[in-house]
Amino acid sequence: MSGPTRGNPLRKYGITLDQFDTLPEVNAGVNEFMDAEVVPAWLSNSPERSREYKDSVKVTKRSNKGRGEVGATAEHAHIVEFGSEDVPEHAPAEKTAKQFGGYAHGGTAS
Repeated sequence: MSGPTRGNPLRKYGITLDQFDTLPEVNAGVNEFMDAEVVPAWLSNSPERSREYKDSVKVTKRSNKGRGEVGATAEHAHIVEFGSEDVPEHAPAEKTAKQFGGYAHGGTAS
């Protein structure tokens, strides 16, 4: 079985975690969560003065296997996230990921 290395509470029903991740109900729940929780949190972690950046925050990949992606598509998104010589780091993606127990650029919080 591929997928996460955690216990499978659904094994007794004959369902693998990979099968669970493909259920329409799971994907609908993930998509709803991204729309209702993750995007608003990201917006609240974004700098107030960057309307173009905030307007670009959206679900960039809908869930079809139990996972989706939220991102900022503005051309200057990397500068907002990481900063530059003239702009301080704001890190809205990282702040948002930490709110939900993860990291914006890979890994999970323990």
